[in-house]
Amino acid sequence: MTQDYQWVPPGQIVYDKLADPGQAIPAGFVRQTAWGQPAVAPETRPPDLHAVYAAPVKDWKPVVWRWADTPRRNSIQRIITGGNFPAYRFELAQGDKTSEGTVGDAPRAEFFSVDPSEKRRERVAPAGFLSDGDEYWVTFAVLIPASPNEFPLNQKWATLFQRKLDDRFLLSKKAGQPNLKTTNFCSWLSIAVQGTRVAASIPGYPAWPGQPGGAVDDLEICTLGDIVGQWVQFVVHEKLSSRGRGTAEVELRINRRPPKLVRLVPTLNRRTFPASIPEGDVKAHFQYGYYRTNEPLAAGSAPPGAGVVFHTPLMIKRPTSRWWWTDRWSRSVGTVPSLP
Repeated sequence: MTQDYQWVPPGQIVYDKLADPGQAIPAGFVRQTAWGQPAVAPETRPPDLHAVYAAPVKDWKPVVWRWADTPRRNSIQRIITGGNFPAYRFELAQGDKTSEGTVGDAPRAEFFSVDPSEKRRERVAPAGFLSDGDEYWVTFAVLIPASPNEFPLNQKWATLFQRKLDDRFLLSKKAGQPNLKTTNFCSWLSIAVQGTRVAASIPGYPAWPGQPGGAVDDLEICTLGDIVGQWVQFVVHEKLSSRGRGTAEVELRINRRPPKLVRLVPTLNRRTFPASIPEGDVKAHFQYGYYRTNEPLAAGSAPPGAGVVFHTPLMIKRPTSRWWWTDRWSRSVGTVPSLP
């Protein structure tokens, strides 16, 4: 079914800091940072991004982005594809710098479903939070260029999608972590390119410090060669749980091939994040785009250089009842909108 890409959400007010009076964003646009190209007179800030959305389809609704973390004001662009539909073009270059608050040489061109103040929980996000016990499905399509001159094969990791927890609990002393900079990522669910493979991280990986179980490694979805040069669609399903009823899985859909389902449920009591996180501290959000390390794949090898990836809009479905849940994929996911 052809998607309607003319749908536009209402305008938004977003907040950078607690004392920020609020920034009015026109309907259909997203606020961006452009860390490497700050505003100069007569600008007061980098220009807002023209977003791409697909109209709601049955139980599926578009995720409305609250913020864009970009190294340059043209890192994310709305383009018209060869198929005559709009999509996002994400670009990172070797010279792009890391955003404030990100560890290491790891630039990002990503959308956030929360703004910075909401991510720090200074304000409640309009619709960008997921809590303990929530279940969701999201779907989006990506096109990774086949040429290594456009998308390098030597990227140690290049993330395309993330479900993240906010930083409030995971960066606090009460989390009891020995090294916050290396262990605060244990509750992410992500889809990433690692060299020449495409993999999904298991929520709760690595094991929470001091607890047994957890994942030994990310799970391979496919090789990069399986998907380059064409639009492919991912469907992510997760039930957030610190109490033993969690599930997480990723399905890959490639035209004219049977769908491939990869189950990511952690080995430790089927929780999708460590049980030691109090229920009230479980507030998750989405990020997607292109986020990577500029480090070389191996010691002594060349760094990745410039890269480009294309995304369709992100669509989300939630069950009609908060407590309704099943891990039988074919019955629970229903009809998934075809993207692009």
